[in-house]
Amino acid sequence: MPTLCDTERIVSEPGTCNMRGTIRADLPKTLWITGHGVLGIVGILVFPQWDAAVVFLLLTALTVCAGHSVGMHRLLIHRSFETHRLIEYILVWLGTCVGMAGPIGMIRTHDMRDWHQRQRTCPAHPAHRAGFLKDAWWQLCCRYDLACPPRFVLEQRVAQDPVYAWMERMWWLQNLLSLYCSLPLGDGLGCCVASACVLLPLSLAIGGSAMSPIGADTRVGSL
Repeated sequence: MPTLCDTERIVSEPGTCNMRGTIRADLPKTLWITGHGVLGIVGILVFPQWDAAVVFLLLTALTVCAGHSVGMHRLLIHRSFETHRLIEYILVWLGTCVGMAGPIGMIRTHDMRDWHQRQRTCPAHPAHRAGFLKDAWWQLCCRYDLACPPRFVLEQRVAQDPVYAWMERMWWLQNLLSLYCSLPLGDGLGCCVASACVLLPLSLAIGGSAMSPIGADTRVGSL
């Protein structure tokens, strides 16, 4: 068995093999993502409003750009910069409002895919090598379960943080909260559906990452 390249958070265990896994349909993820997409399309077609477009751009700037890209990706996952803890919480919370996953789920998803792509051989699922339509089905509606997954080692500043623990447990509620908060910004429910429900499909299209962790059964430890 070839030697695997570990990362800061993903550590190979005896018997771990990145190529021995099964792609399985994930019904909850499928319903969550397609539900947002369908509601967003219905909202655009049934309630075409200029204020919905304005609300959509505002929510995109706050949640997708400031939250998901800066807060979740650059700050929480890569630690590309430092800031006050309160500002970090706000940025990560805004990223959680997109509806992809909680902060720990996003770290796990990102690092598992990064771990796969660092190996000499990489399965088609994390390598996005299956062609556009098949890869879209795999990423949006399936998960990749390894027969013997590596250990996910999360740093203590995140693993033992009660605020991040709360965000992780209630990430889906933060997304629904973003829908509720968009109600007073435009002309009622139509604006809410047309603008806020498009955020999740847009983030997946831009980021190309699945909502659920790729290795759902990856064990969690702490540094």
